[in-house]
Amino acid sequence: MDSPSAKFLIPVGKKGRFSLPAGSKTDGATVVLTVGAPRCILLLQAQEWYPMQDIILHADRVAMERTGNPDPRIRTLVRLLVGFARECEVSRWGNIQVAPELLRFARIRDQLLWVPASRGIELWNPLEFSEERGRKVFDTLIAHAKKNLEVNG
Repeated sequence: MDSPSAKFLIPVGKKGRFSLPAGSKTDGATVVLTVGAPRCILLLQAQEWYPMQDIILHADRVAMERTGNPDPRIRTLVRLLVGFARECEVSRWGNIQVAPELLRFARIRDQLLWVPASRGIELWNPLEFSEERGRKVFDTLIAHAKKNLEVNG
């Protein structure tokens, strides 16, 4: 599925259905939706998702074999990324239905923000995205100011 590189504000229907932006519609394509960090939904093509899932599950098995105990960080990844993953078919009209638990996780109600990422697409509540982006800009400015103080101070 080719996806546009711009951000889009997209309406979400009462049943959690939304239409893909023009240029990204692929009839019958299979995508996987799962939770993203910190509070978005990650949309990936199935062929991208399953190798990632295999890596996560393999890391979990290796940690158990080495220590006899699960690594809590890997278990969290398994619970969140793998546990929330839902395979979805893109309809011939370019629609996807999002599971209610994913919409609740991302706090998405009547609209979502489509944000291209390095891998896949992130689906955000527009307000959450603005707040997160504002935090990142603020954190970057603070880090830069601290660095300048250390160099000049």
